[in-house]
Amino acid sequence: MGTFLLYPMIDQENPPPSIADYVRETKQLFLDGSICGEPDERFAFSQRVFDIIEPLIPESVEDIRDDCLHKMLSGAKTHSGDENAMTSINSRGRSASVTRRLFTDVDGRPLIDEGMNEQLLSIINDYEGEKKTALKIVLFQETVTKLKGSQFDCHVIHKDIEIVETKPKPNLNLRTAYTNIFNRYRININTYNSRFSQLLKARVPMRDEHKLFGAGISSRHLSDAKKRFWYRMDEEFGIPDLAVLFLVDGSGSMSGPRRQSTMVASVILHEVLKKQGLTHAIAEHRAGGYDPIIKVNILVDFNAKDEEKYNLMALAAGGDNRDGLALFWAERYLMAHASHSQRLIIVLADGVPAHAYDDYFPPVSSKDTANAAAKIINRGTGIIAVALDDEDQACYDSLKDIYPSVISCTDLKRLTGQLLGIVSKNLQ
Repeated sequence: MGTFLLYPMIDQENPPPSIADYVRETKQLFLDGSICGEPDERFAFSQRVFDIIEPLIPESVEDIRDDCLHKMLSGAKTHSGDENAMTSINSRGRSASVTRRLFTDVDGRPLIDEGMNEQLLSIINDYEGEKKTALKIVLFQETVTKLKGSQFDCHVIHKDIEIVETKPKPNLNLRTAYTNIFNRYRININTYNSRFSQLLKARVPMRDEHKLFGAGISSRHLSDAKKRFWYRMDEEFGIPDLAVLFLVDGSGSMSGPRRQSTMVASVILHEVLKKQGLTHAIAEHRAGGYDPIIKVNILVDFNAKDEEKYNLMALAAGGDNRDGLALFWAERYLMAHASHSQRLIIVLADGVPAHAYDDYFPPVSSKDTANAAAKIINRGTGIIAVALDDEDQACYDSLKDIYPSVISCTDLKRLTGQLLGIVSKNLQ
C-alpha cells in the first residue's frame, strides 16, 4: 500500500493469495484516507483499515517488519506516538482540501491530459530501464569454475594443480573509483578512439568461402556435394575478426606503482576497445604460494555487461605466478568464448614464473612456460608478452627466453600506448 500511494506510476504485481482479500477490502480506504483533508478523518480511515487487517497483526510490535516503509518515508518519527517535542502540543492541524493527485485523478483513474501522459510515459520508461539494470546486477551471481591441470594437455608437473576460475559479481561500490580514472584520462581515451577509428576505416582482408573457384581450398568444406570448397580473399570495410585476452600477472611483486599503472591502462583499454567494437577480456592470475592452486579472476569478460568494468578497480597483487598453466587456461577460455579467426593473448608480467608449492622456479618454470607458449602459438593463438621492467631490463631479458615476442616497458606512463599499439598492429 505504501508503493500504491507514493508511487502510483508503478504497475504492481498481484498480491500473494494469503493477503489478496485484505488488499481488496482496504485499497479504497487507503486511497480515500490519503486524499481526505482532516487529520481526524485520516485517523478514522486508519481505524477502519486496522479492523479489517487485525488478523494479520502479530502479538508483538517487534515482529512487524516495516523496514521498507521506513525507507519510503525516510523515517516515521513525525507519525510515531513518541513524544519528541520539549513541550506538549495540542493541535488538530490545519484543514486541507486535496483536489488532485499526481498521475491519477481523485478516483484513482489515470490522467487523460496528453502532455501529462507523455511525461508519465517518459518517467515509466526511465524507471523500467533503471529497474532492469538494477535487477541484472542484483540477480547476477558470482560464478566459480574449478578445473584440474590434468584436464589440459600441459606438462605432468601441473596435473595436481587446481585452477579456480572466478567471474565476480559487479561491485557498484567501485563505480566512483572507476569514474575518477575515466574522467582523469578522458582526453587520452578520446585520442586513442580517434586513432582507432581511422585505422578501422581502412579496408581489411575478409575471407569469402563456399566458392566454386578461388585462391585456395578450405578443408572443412571438402564434403560439400556442390564442390564449393574454394575460398578467396576480398577487402571490405569492417571490424577485423580478432579477439584479445589480456592476462595480467597478479603476483605480489606487482604491488605499488605497477599495479596502479596496470589498473589505469586496463580502464583505458576497455573504454577504447569497447567503443571500437573489438572483442576483448581482461583477467588476472596468481598462484597460491605453498598451495597447489592458481586463481584466475575474470574482471571484464567477452561481451561483458557495462557494470563489470568496475571490477577492474579490484586488481590486486599477492602470491606467486604459474604462467605455464595460466597460458593453457587462457587459450581454452579464448576458444570457448570467442569464435574468432584471430586470437591473441597479451601477457603482462614483471618477472619470471615462480610457484613455491613444488619449487616451480627457473630454469624449470621458464622452460615449461616457453614450451606452453610455443604449443599454443602453433595451434593458432598468438601470444605477446609485455615486460614491466626497471632500467636494467632484467625482466625483458628473462622473458625473451620464454616468449617469441616481448615488448619492454620501462616507463609505466607509456604502458597504455604500448598495449594499444600491439592491438593496432594485429588489426593491420
